[in-house]
Amino acid sequence: MRYIGQGLSSLETFCSLMCLPNPVSQKAYDRINSKIADISEALANASMKKAAAEEKNIDGTVNSVVVNGDGTWKTRGHTSLIGVCALIGADCGKVLDMEVMSSYCKGCDSDKGSKLGPKYSAFLAKHHIFCRKNHSRSAGKMEHHIFCRKNHSRSAGKMEVCGMQKTFLRSEQKHGLKYQRYIGDGDSKTFLSIAEKEPYGDSVPIVKIECGGHV
Repeated sequence: MRYIGQGLSSLETFCSLMCLPNPVSQKAYDRINSKIADISEALANASMKKAAAEEKNIDGTVNSVVVNGDGTWKTRGHTSLIGVCALIGADCGKVLDMEVMSSYCKGCDSDKGSKLGPKYSAFLAKHHIFCRKNHSRSAGKMEHHIFCRKNHSRSAGKMEVCGMQKTFLRSEQKHGLKYQRYIGDGDSKTFLSIAEKEPYGDSVPIVKIECGGHV
């Protein structure tokens, strides 16, 4: 069911229609999903670390490489609640880093009670560690800002703008690299937001290389 974007409820319906035994409980299902997520994240990080080392060797520079960055989202239009930003090494063609941006958390919705009072505060205190929500503005800002999880969603807009800043800001710590040259499309505000942030200081500016497919 995970491969077609469905959860436990759909699995229960399917088993019922096919006269199959009931599937696992909600707790067991969540536990399985958590293990899959942890293993997938570990494998992805190992793969990106290997790709970063490969990009550095091909580029031949000390610690400055060329990257190609872009973002996409779960659904079409300007109202998507989930998006992902990725950076690809220009020479190796492999993903060096990525950031999932989400303004939706299923765990937050699991609390059906009042959103005020001590009971809800206690729920938030336990839940915020596991909360999947890390973005609270429009889909169009999902390559551009870092937000507090407690903010509420604002109007939806273009989707070419929020986690890219995060990938640049952690590049030295994560891979020991500076993404000093950035290949991006001409209609995106991502580059301007990265340049203004100055992730490597004002003495190391980010240089943009226009993507030929967007010129």
